[in-house]
Amino acid sequence: MKDINSDIKAEASRLGFLFSGITLPLQPLHYSHYLKWLRFGFNASMGYMATERATSYRNNPLLILPQCKTIISFAYPYPSALAFDSSTNTTAVGRVASYAWIEDYHITIHKLFSQLITVIERLVGRSIQYRIYTDTGALLERDYALSAGLGWIGRNTCLITKQSGSFVFLSEILLDVEIQPDNPISGSYCGNCRRCIEICPTQCLTQDFLIDANRCLSYLTIENKGPVPREVRPSLSNWIFGCDLCQIVCPWNIHIIPNNPLENHKIRVDWMYPTLITDLLLTQQGFKTKFMNSAIQRATRKGYLRNIAIALGNMQDSSSIKYLDQVLSEEPEPLVRSHSAWALGKIATKSARLILIRHLLSETHPNVQDEIKAALDN
Repeated sequence: MKDINSDIKAEASRLGFLFSGITLPLQPLHYSHYLKWLRFGFNASMGYMATERATSYRNNPLLILPQCKTIISFAYPYPSALAFDSSTNTTAVGRVASYAWIEDYHITIHKLFSQLITVIERLVGRSIQYRIYTDTGALLERDYALSAGLGWIGRNTCLITKQSGSFVFLSEILLDVEIQPDNPISGSYCGNCRRCIEICPTQCLTQDFLIDANRCLSYLTIENKGPVPREVRPSLSNWIFGCDLCQIVCPWNIHIIPNNPLENHKIRVDWMYPTLITDLLLTQQGFKTKFMNSAIQRATRKGYLRNIAIALGNMQDSSSIKYLDQVLSEEPEPLVRSHSAWALGKIATKSARLILIRHLLSETHPNVQDEIKAALDN
């Protein structure tokens, strides 16, 4: 059978993938780095990443697909966060990581993969055994992208490509077809640059290319389902879903003309520039309707509204006081009420304090009571 490396790449390019590369199902290069990350507790509440199954599968992709002979790695573009411009809005808006301005990437990429699998089966002349992943399985995606020659892993822990920077989704196909592998990227092209480390408001990036999820804004606003630690809340500024700061300052994103014109992306302006007060009052059905097929659903309604309350507190906009009062009166989720109390404490006007005192007398949930007392103490 002829080598189909170039045929697969041509089809992937036609479907909209920026880059694709072929590698072997070997132990990932930075597996020990991953174990170190777990040992430091940098996975925060994501205990599922430290189970025996998770660690063994990430060590050996043949446990995922015993017949696997090849791993194909793909990079698919998403909008650059550098396109965000809050000056175009007259109302207070929240910041959302740019990958969530468009339809959930799991949906988009899985649709493309179904077409690509059909083409690969036609090329090899048979049905194939395969597994597909897009940030959903026990696979060290960046390592295989590195081995497949797509880019290198930067100090911000993102996969960075020379041609298009780091605003790309990674995904993989494991398959039972032997294909000539590509050469990996040799070395790192970050040099002595430390911009990503220096810009991070919580200093969650370490010197040795690790990220402490406990302090990462993306983790805190998405995967974290409980309260955001009080000492970290001011660092969120108006980020209400994810964070792009370490990518925004990266020279590979600033100075390279993107090779992703984005004409195929349908950016939702209301996802890109969410109005804080409007979204603070979203019902469960309203949240589900607005964010149907959006990655923002990952945060859940109560997590999303928690983040909005923090953003309003950080903005210290007195026009939001009556809406935060409404949340304390009507919102069923204690998590949202407690962070709304914190926001009123940050705004700290006389009317805000009177509202907190009033709700302290009627609030029955101990966590919310504690937040109201702390807000009044401040």
